Amino acid sequence: MGLDWSRPEERRPLLAASRAPRVFGRRWLVLLLFSLLGFMQGLVWNNWGPIQNSARSAYGFSDLDITLLVLWGPIGFLPCFLFMWLMDTRGLRVTVLLTLLLMVLGAGLRCVPVSDLGLRRILIHGGQLLNGFAGPTAMNGGPFLSSTWFSPDERATATAVAAMLNYFGAACAFLIGPLIVPAPNNTSSSLLTQEHVESIQDRIEAVMYTGKYMS
Repeated sequence: MGLDWSRPEERRPLLAASRAPRVFGRRWLVLLLFSLLGFMQGLVWNNWGPIQNSARSAYGFSDLDITLLVLWGPIGFLPCFLFMWLMDTRGLRVTVLLTLLLMVLGAGLRCVPVSDLGLRRILIHGGQLLNGFAGPTAMNGGPFLSSTWFSPDERATATAVAAMLNYFGAACAFLIGPLIVPAPNNTSSSLLTQEHVESIQDRIEAVMYTGKYMS
């Protein structure tokens, strides 16, 4: 589409390649797997905002808890230069495996079945922070992947797909959470029946278990 809007000399690369890049058919599978990683990272990061009223009723979360659960993503992004250095020195494979490990551990912490709500809150916050540490690779690894696996005329598409899926996962949380987790129907937490509270907890745990197994 954009090729018709520019002259051939404008599309000429600034640096001529020394040889034609070698591409592999499985590059699309690699892109798909990396994009799914970004999708899950965004989905897990945004789990709590769309169901915050239910989380307050089920686990006694305060406004500070809800705010922190969302902020752990940006906070976990602070060591991004460490992940970029790791990607440059150790390669994409090692960095992605470390990112997957952080995501699995984070999703697992959120699912530890403890009855103490105070300890449960700490584990959930810790899991969100670990998932936040996976953010730099999920959000910034697309250009590295596209330049490694794709030819120059496919890199813009590969980078766009890898970046878009992370945001798409965060957007899907606004659909998945409210569809699975029932709202407390504007009822005060002190007036909710134990059966209703347990039902909300079960639904929230179903969402967290889904995130764990998909990770």
